[in-house]
Amino acid sequence: EAKQAALTAALSSGMSPADAARTSAAATRNARSRSKRAPPPPRTPGVRNRKPMPAAARKSAEAATAAASAAGMSPENTAKMAAAAAGAQAAELALAAGKSPEEAAEAAAEAAASVMESSGMSSADIAAEAGKAAAKAAAGAGMPPAEAAKVGAAAAASTAAELSLAAGGSPAEAAEAAAEAAATAAEAAGMTEEEIE
Repeated sequence: EAKQAALTAALSSGMSPADAARTSAAATRNARSRSKRAPPPPRTPGVRNRKPMPAAARKSAEAATAAASAAGMSPENTAKMAAAAAGAQAAELALAAGKSPEEAAEAAAEAAASVMESSGMSSADIAAEAGKAAAKAAAGAGMPPAEAAKVGAAAAASTAAELSLAAGGSPAEAAEAAAEAAATAAEAAGMTEEEIE
């Protein structure tokens, strides 16, 4: 997962295939060496080119925020709850519109990432919640658990790469951020060390 995520991020940021392969190998080594790691230090995320969030997803996020705040939750947990609510609603809308499970997962990740970004969370947290929302949407659309976990890891990775590039990071840094996010998501989903790598 980490290797594929790094390769995808490197290629999509304009690297040549040979450079992308080298960058992917280095990023995978770094992610692997941190697999028994403390979480990476928070980075200030850049602003991605966000897609407009569906009104119903925004309303779900607002309702979840209000409920969590009333219950005295921390700002971080409130943001996570709102992101999950927005992601679930966005996925539901996508499926109702006849979109595929993959497209529903992508819509969920985008909505969750937007909520986390607007709440001022770190890049790592934004990517993690985007991945969780995508995995949940994929599973809800009928994907087998192992496939849904991979969809979640890929969504976390692409979000991390976007944020890294938006913050002025190099393609190599974006690839490393993607590998790290994919490895973290894969680890959280209970994948084996081989699958994580």
